[in-house]
Amino acid sequence: MEKYLKKKGRDANIQHARIPFAILDSDAFRALKPASVFVYLRLFRRFHGYNNGYIPFGCREAAIECNIGKMTAQRAFKQLEEVGLIECTVPSSFNSRKKLSREWAFTHRGIGDQPASGKWRNFKSKPSTKMKSFGINRNTHVFDLKNYITR
Repeated sequence: MEKYLKKKGRDANIQHARIPFAILDSDAFRALKPASVFVYLRLFRRFHGYNNGYIPFGCREAAIECNIGKMTAQRAFKQLEEVGLIECTVPSSFNSRKKLSREWAFTHRGIGDQPASGKWRNFKSKPSTKMKSFGINRNTHVFDLKNYITR
């Protein structure tokens, strides 16, 4: 196998992350802010293929790795949970001596023998308020100056 990989110019030891196009094209992913996308990618970097549901990643770690503030990292995790791309499996515990961070799971992958929940598929984005149909209705008689101008 190693000869085949060398012949093709590939390395067997290189790790890669595979995010399905279905997620990238979904409303849930499109609704994310840039900080949330970056936190999602850094969280995905810690996924090794077999540790879904046991990925430790705290707000402070995310703030350092993503070069953002702690509150921005917290909002990013909250938004990722709201759209359904990730879910918290183990809450943080700062009351104990160990001070453990939260552990996360991706909803497009199953945890152990359990099937994937796929919560991100249920997310529907709200329509933009910048569209003309949501702005001022210009077809009213108040704005029609033809009714008021007599020549």
